[in-house]
Amino acid sequence: MRSVTINPAKICQPIGAMYALFGVHAAVPLVHGSQGCSAYPMRMFNRHFGEAVQVAVSSLGEDASVFGGKKNLVESIKNVIARRHPELIGVITTCLSETIGDDIDGIISEGNYEDSKVVPIHTPSYVGSHVTGYDNALKALVTTLSEESEPANAKLNILPGMVNPGDVMEIKQMLDPMNISYTILSDISETLNAPLILPKPPFPRGGSSVAELEDWAKARGVIALCEHAGGSAAVYLKGKYGMAADTICPIGVSNTDRFLDAVCDMTGAEIPYSLEQGRGRLIDAMVDVHMKTCGKRAAIFCLEIRNARRLLRMRTLHS
Repeated sequence: MRSVTINPAKICQPIGAMYALFGVHAAVPLVHGSQGCSAYPMRMFNRHFGEAVQVAVSSLGEDASVFGGKKNLVESIKNVIARRHPELIGVITTCLSETIGDDIDGIISEGNYEDSKVVPIHTPSYVGSHVTGYDNALKALVTTLSEESEPANAKLNILPGMVNPGDVMEIKQMLDPMNISYTILSDISETLNAPLILPKPPFPRGGSSVAELEDWAKARGVIALCEHAGGSAAVYLKGKYGMAADTICPIGVSNTDRFLDAVCDMTGAEIPYSLEQGRGRLIDAMVDVHMKTCGKRAAIFCLEIRNARRLLRMRTLHS
């Protein structure tokens, strides 16, 4: 028996960078490329999460492909600030802007953007995948925003990787009873799982604030849940600031134990009885059903919802 991946889900870097920015409060992803580079990702995110995400674009055309897209980028940043007043703008490159060689770092450094932080994120579409783009975005945020200063605090930095909002909420439910201070990057638990409350705020509530990201250099430690999606930021923090760092994905009893042990080692906290109780219930359930599950294999088959509905209608007509 061997492990094999056939036709893996692999999309371009900018989509991963957008996903990372959705977990930063009052942040706007600004795609430095053609209009299609933002239209398709927005549709995909809106359809998957059922949330009205917004992505800005510099709308590069034929003239920019020849003469460069500096003018488009500067105007786009000014328009986003004037219309949305964001705390952060992440400028995400594409295959077009990388190929023509636009120096987005230099362009951004020349401008004065008032109260908005502007972060350059290099995500050429012809290299890597959405996972690479997510990783590059987190490293760019940490590299650009984190500021070393004294005194150090007792916070813990968590990099959850490309997971769903419910997964981030589960991490929070483990950390909150431990009474520790932590920051999650990127925290999509509320921004992509927002309740329906009117009037609708200009930006979804939740997400990591820019102020919290600027404090990342002063934390005691950093834990990345995925080496490939957030691991680069953890390596940077460890190398730059000598921060304790670890990579642990808390899936399964053993890895969850390792995760909580690492949290305790970095913060000095103790594991509360509520978590011990939950672990005990899980072990008890595993023991109770082991005679029915031991040696058994499970297969999961899924249909896309719209195809499943079509199949159901066909069966109904034939019956």
